[in-house]
Amino acid sequence: MVFCSCNALSVERVVHTKTRDKEFYWKTFVGTLVSMNIFVALLPLFVTETWSFGAANDVCRSWVEEWLMTVFMEDDPARDFDSAANRALFPAHSYNVASQFVSLFGLLVWFFISPHNNSNAAATGPDIRCMMPHLLPLASPPSPTTFLPRSFKLYSLLIPTVGTYYAVQQLGNLLITASSLGNNCTGSATMGNIAFAVNFLSSGGLSVIGTNLLCHRYLYEKARIMIEL
Repeated sequence: MVFCSCNALSVERVVHTKTRDKEFYWKTFVGTLVSMNIFVALLPLFVTETWSFGAANDVCRSWVEEWLMTVFMEDDPARDFDSAANRALFPAHSYNVASQFVSLFGLLVWFFISPHNNSNAAATGPDIRCMMPHLLPLASPPSPTTFLPRSFKLYSLLIPTVGTYYAVQQLGNLLITASSLGNNCTGSATMGNIAFAVNFLSSGGLSVIGTNLLCHRYLYEKARIMIEL
């Protein structure tokens, strides 16, 4: 019997290696990402079965008002739709869509423009003697075998870390945009509770805590590697 032991870091490296493979379907990858963002941005139209965001906003408001009338008593101020700003579809949906497309832009910039896009650099890393010559003794130039493993470490650790940050940010923003409709575009208490739970975990777990941890991990790894150089 063969046992396979893996952790989040090994999975991260495997996924990063696969995306940088020459046979990776990058056009399909980019097309899927863009299509997902457009689909989530247009989700209110699909949910309300309308052709304009203005009509979708009216339908969502009517659903939420019906739900409020069944949940709160007549003398309860919370029954008023305008008592809570997050019950309106707009401008909350516009802000969420803008946020998800900004994160998509960051992910695509990392995918196409970051140094790992160069297959030679990703395989061997940059020559540290060219990057920081002031750190090397002038009398005896060091052997490339001394520095290339370190430069490879710089690439193999930092570049996937940045990519993971942008991927988690994109996933969190997509889930937040979609689940926000449970608060401002549904008349079902069950769907509203499920969407609220997904929205809470996405905004607090992925978009806030997750991205902050990944950002600090990148800064920590960068500082540690630069000290070793």
